[in-house]
Amino acid sequence: IEFDKRCSTERRHDPLVILDSEHRVIATRSGREWCDWSKVINVNGDEICWHFTSDGSVNGWGWKFTVYPTLPSSVPSGIFSDYKILTKASIDLVINILKMDL
Repeated sequence: IEFDKRCSTERRHDPLVILDSEHRVIATRSGREWCDWSKVINVNGDEICWHFTSDGSVNGWGWKFTVYPTLPSSVPSGIFSDYKILTKASIDLVINILKMDL
């Protein structure tokens, strides 16, 4: 998970909480500075959840994040690199995965 450089919420009062598929807290982000949001979050598994609360007293830009896929180490190197996945149409990815014998 990578955050937009514009992310800005009131520190400690407007937290964004990232959870894994079993609803365990992976990370909490809040604050006005890029350093509050800049650390990439890696989540094991195929699902994330998030929860945002605000006390409404101070307004910031808010938050925006992008989730990038990572593949298991059992997939041959280079076949489905993040770059190749993100630059190909989704249907191509599905067809290739269905053809693979993992």
